[in-house]
Amino acid sequence: VSSLAWAATPPSTVAADPPTTTFTAAASIAQELKAEGATAGVYAWADFADGTRLAIPAEDLTVTTVSPYIDILAGSASTPWRLQVATGALRDCGRIVSAAWGVCGATVAEASALVTLDLPFASGVILTPPRA
Repeated sequence: VSSLAWAATPPSTVAADPPTTTFTAAASIAQELKAEGATAGVYAWADFADGTRLAIPAEDLTVTTVSPYIDILAGSASTPWRLQVATGALRDCGRIVSAAWGVCGATVAEASALVTLDLPFASGVILTPPRA
């Protein structure tokens, strides 16, 4: 994660009495992909109607992309799925990565994610003629 922005900032202090004090906090996080070979982890959670949340294990996910500028590196029980900026990539942005949660061979849920490849523009080109 390369940046975090509070959408709802938590209080700087919370009273210990009563112990049932509640507050709301929400944040947006981002991983900047600014160079060939840069990587970012892919994590997924399922939110249920009863308010519970489940972290989906990498081995139960399938991650795909519609961008030719992203390589997908498969996850396992010990490592998350990863996106990697491909060699020769150009700037790209949109909901270009998708994850599907599978249980017993059936897809339970799927979602797409906004990804921005913020690669620098070329600032010049050097041409060298072949030696005669």
